[in-house]
Amino acid sequence: MSFQFGDEEVFLWMEDSVGKYRNIYNKKINNPLKSYMDKADPIATVVKMISENIDKDNVLERAVKNSTEKSFQNFHGKQWENLILLKEGWEEPPRLLDVAKKDGSIVVEIKNKSNTVKGSDLKSIYDNMEVCVEDDEYDLSIYTYIVPKNTVKVDQFFTPSDNKTKTKRPINKKIKELDGETFFNRYIFENDSGFSDFIDQMLEISLRFSDIFKSKKNSEFIDELRDLYNL
Repeated sequence: MSFQFGDEEVFLWMEDSVGKYRNIYNKKINNPLKSYMDKADPIATVVKMISENIDKDNVLERAVKNSTEKSFQNFHGKQWENLILLKEGWEEPPRLLDVAKKDGSIVVEIKNKSNTVKGSDLKSIYDNMEVCVEDDEYDLSIYTYIVPKNTVKVDQFFTPSDNKTKTKRPINKKIKELDGETFFNRYIFENDSGFSDFIDQMLEISLRFSDIFKSKKNSEFIDELRDLYNL
């Protein structure tokens, strides 16, 4: 039977994210010069100001926004775990990975983007997944990411390369890699359009925070972004 999060659940989930982003931004905007000076590159700043013909205020404003977005990413990644835990039957596993079914059938490592983890570090994720299926006796371990590389859906054995041995980790039928939409549709929403429907639900609920997506220009911009990954 297909599943859908309630509107109030999604609202509260989004409220946490919006509140976190605003708090980070407000702290940084209170002292933009300090935020910029933390990792300032004076030579690059000279070139930037000349090339774009922008003044100090523009430089600092942009720096605050960029810094806010970077600081928010860790929380944003954790939010996907929090979303899954809203569904009955899911919990945090005792170690190593992010979420798991209470019946021991699935344990998951979830990232926000396909490139969140460097290729050379993927072997460590595999090793943790192997511990979960071999020692902790989960039936299946999944590595997934919300934002994929492209429109191609991924559903394959997870066999990352080991840059030291120059070999790939061996195929283990209990260790798989899925793109985020495939994972959510199969194991959370149990519906082939579940994740796409969830994004639609988010956009509808976003009107309770802001009317920004009432603008045709802004809503079409999000549509273009979704089309990049066929979401």
